[in-house]
Amino acid sequence: MRPLPRPVAVGFLKSTVTAKPVQAIEQPTVTPVERRAVAAESTRPRRATGRVPEVARTPRPKRTPDELLADARKATADWPDARLTAEGIRREVRTSPANARALRDTLRAERGVQVA
Repeated sequence: MRPLPRPVAVGFLKSTVTAKPVQAIEQPTVTPVERRAVAAESTRPRRATGRVPEVARTPRPKRTPDELLADARKATADWPDARLTAEGIRREVRTSPANARALRDTLRAERGVQVA
């Protein structure tokens, strides 16, 4: 093995630039800004949190199957047979997918449409 070289003193903590006197920069005086807590303005009313009691709820009107069928007949009167789908009826009449399938089947039977 080779012997290690002898350590050399290095002044790495010393500045390599010669220090010159520098004029001090005066800091401008800053007046502190007074902050106040202000309630945020809301553009919409707050939501009710938690469950709403049954007596406070607005009752949703439930249509009978006959009313749904009447609405579906009125909405799809000018539709071609190819457009008569459960999804289209559901969106137009605004009902559940199960009701829309039943309405589709009833309307197809009334029109005499054969399902391929």
